[in-house]
Amino acid sequence: MFFRTLGGIGLAGTYMPGLKALTDRLSGISRVRATSFYTSSFGIGSALSFLIGGSILKWFPWEIAFWIAGLCALLALLIVTVTLENRPNHVGERSGLRSLDFRPVLRNRDAMGWIACYSTHNYELFAFRSWIVVYLTFAMSGISSGIQVQPSIVVFFGVLLGMPSSVIGNELAMRYGRIRVVVSIMCLSAVLAIVVGNSVGLSAPLLIALVLVYGCFVTGDSASITTAVIESASEGNRGVTMAVHSSVGFIGSFLGPIGFGLVLSAFGGHNSSEAWFWAFSSTGFVLLIGPVLLFVSKKYAK
Repeated sequence: MFFRTLGGIGLAGTYMPGLKALTDRLSGISRVRATSFYTSSFGIGSALSFLIGGSILKWFPWEIAFWIAGLCALLALLIVTVTLENRPNHVGERSGLRSLDFRPVLRNRDAMGWIACYSTHNYELFAFRSWIVVYLTFAMSGISSGIQVQPSIVVFFGVLLGMPSSVIGNELAMRYGRIRVVVSIMCLSAVLAIVVGNSVGLSAPLLIALVLVYGCFVTGDSASITTAVIESASEGNRGVTMAVHSSVGFIGSFLGPIGFGLVLSAFGGHNSSEAWFWAFSSTGFVLLIGPVLLFVSKKYAK
């Protein structure tokens, strides 16, 4: 648990600060598009981690997977050291202890509505990524066809597809309206959660296709939501807004795998088709809380 905590601190100290460093150096459409590429590129690393984690035992001891992860972190450090120049604070930008004053963010109902969406999005995202390999192992174990696909390979492609889906979702949001696109994606993703949870017994190709499509919708709103938070913050409060965004948002990441597992256990455990249905359905229900809170925040913001 101690080392898992250190890993969490490492993620917290790199993901949003990296996004802040990126957005500080851009503006306008280029900042919006760069944000979508940054957030979606997270999926490439996640996809590779599933691929390596699921395949490493064929050639090496399992510990090698963690050595590779550690070396990737050192490579990231080298890239930042070489490429990222220092940038002085803008006039009026928060620094030091003033950056710990969250009150302006909490009063920004527009930003808080999007942060609520990010929390439920992360709940679904991390529930999906934490449990989908186990689900596929169970769902495909009873398939008698000759198709034998390693679940981690399916998840690798599913997570990899998250990058283009996140970028496309952000482009659609720029064209057709951010609220309309994000809410539509979240609603469709909730429906797909129920469909996937009820897909035990389907043929392997259809099951895999459903999981891949669902994976695209799980990440389709990610970049759009983060972009909305950044654009709703004033220049001087952008850093502290992103801090609240990540802190509150990743509470959902923490609760997603746990909530999914609790529902799974309550309805019969991982060997029960009904339990998987209710676990996925509960995830879809939690996801829809985000759009509801977004509409409420928009109403009171006016």
